[in-house]
Amino acid sequence: CNKIGTGIFRLSSLVLPAPPMRLFLLAGLLLTMIFSTDSAAPVPPGPYAARWKKIDALLRKDQTTTAAPLVEAIYQQAKKAGDSPSYVRALLYKIRLLQAKQEDADEKSITLLEAELKTATFPARPILHSLLAEQYTNYLNQNRYRLYQRTAGAQPTTDEQQTADGSTGLATWDVGRLGAAIVRHYDQSVEDESQKQLKTTLADLGDLTTGGDAEGRALRPTL
Repeated sequence: CNKIGTGIFRLSSLVLPAPPMRLFLLAGLLLTMIFSTDSAAPVPPGPYAARWKKIDALLRKDQTTTAAPLVEAIYQQAKKAGDSPSYVRALLYKIRLLQAKQEDADEKSITLLEAELKTATFPARPILHSLLAEQYTNYLNQNRYRLYQRTAGAQPTTDEQQTADGSTGLATWDVGRLGAAIVRHYDQSVEDESQKQLKTTLADLGDLTTGGDAEGRALRPTL
């Protein structure tokens, strides 16, 4: 689980029962849901609910070419309107589409999120930091056997250098640089406007949050 403030991005199977007193951010649930085309997870309510339902139906049939422009339309609208829940959801679907048709999907997914981070606003920005940390971690775990044989490449980005890492191909990175990126993004996910995160309620996040019971929401009421 990736923690951001008191929320949790849960990346394990959706069929597992939700632990009590936990809040699961929909971003993490979606990352699992859209990576598994046979998921029966319900579509959360929102201004694009009907369109998401249509997109999910297309993805279940592997009709990614037809689904892609529908996802892009929601992405553009949500980003322009400042609708963070729908914007983040659209980004996760774009990643799903990359996974379906691109051989270097991991690198392109990271590059996509790094590019979005440059213009993302609160509350999407700290969530993207957490998702990026997870993406870098997945890449490291999947390529660990190659990385151990790789010589040191470019120097890791320092905490003071707030530039996107996506401009450099991951094929040139060593374990040290990947590790630095993972730690930095996890740190920034909770440091980014931390006081604002404490004041951002679950209701403010709309359908970006799901799950949890009354007690859990009382204990963890904010981002």
